[in-house]
Amino acid sequence: MEYFKVKNLTVPKTYSLQEVGITQSLLSTWKTCRRKFLFSINRWERIENDRFAYHSMMHYLLEVLYSGATGVTILKELTKYKLPGKPDEIETMKAVAQVMISYYIMHYKKDFTEKRFESVEGKFSIKFGDYLLLGKKDGRFRDKQGGRWHIEHKNYARIDEDFLMQHLSFDLQNMFYALADLIEFKKPLKGVLYNIIRKPETRKERSTQELYQHLEKEVSKNPEHYFIRYEIPYALSEIEEFKRSLQFQLDEIDSTIGGCHADTELIPVAFYKNESACDGKYRCPFLGACSTGNMCGYRQRKVLFPELI
Repeated sequence: MEYFKVKNLTVPKTYSLQEVGITQSLLSTWKTCRRKFLFSINRWERIENDRFAYHSMMHYLLEVLYSGATGVTILKELTKYKLPGKPDEIETMKAVAQVMISYYIMHYKKDFTEKRFESVEGKFSIKFGDYLLLGKKDGRFRDKQGGRWHIEHKNYARIDEDFLMQHLSFDLQNMFYALADLIEFKKPLKGVLYNIIRKPETRKERSTQELYQHLEKEVSKNPEHYFIRYEIPYALSEIEEFKRSLQFQLDEIDSTIGGCHADTELIPVAFYKNESACDGKYRCPFLGACSTGNMCGYRQRKVLFPELI
């Protein structure tokens, strides 16, 4: 079988920051590795079981929960949820999710009396000068004083609290969404509620019932270990500084794309590999493509921004 060659990658004529736009995820990809950005705007992805299946499931359950569903409805949605993987793996993931979402509801019951949610998984498409900013916020709510907040859900197996406390003050996703909110409402939001659910460790030697009982005991004994929140305020001056920085970055991307449309021989040079980004928190999914020079083991997805689905 003849596989597509990496050297034949082009910048799609249909893609532009002005007409198609950019998400914070794609911007993060540009900042991480330009070659990965080129793969992404050509819609390439690795063919593999979703390593984030559990995280996606929990994210969906939180969406349903904050949309007004009861605990009973949440458990019904969990039962119906389609997961990739072997039957025993699926059973384990659903057992973990059932414990975590049940205790989450009990731990944060004030969310449903003291927070007024205005949107859940709300998409936005906002003009930023000549460019288009796209995204989907996990949630936007008002506190008891009427302050406007975003909530950002994360599922982490390992949590470095010292790192998070420092990094969240200038986190790209939070700043990107805060700027979009400022453009839309003409006033800065009060802050971001960074909502972490720790993914428990599981042992293969435990049956599903044993695992369920073990997790119930552990989570009920120490819920603060599994449910962690940070309130991160952002001053208007911080958002304005990010705004200027974002303009510079988008101008750079736009200039690179325009130059490569004019001269395709610039593509491998302008969209160079960042060798330092191949193996970080997660191994780059395009490591194989960069190594072999072909797209064996990859496919082109139908949509450019799967994070907006």
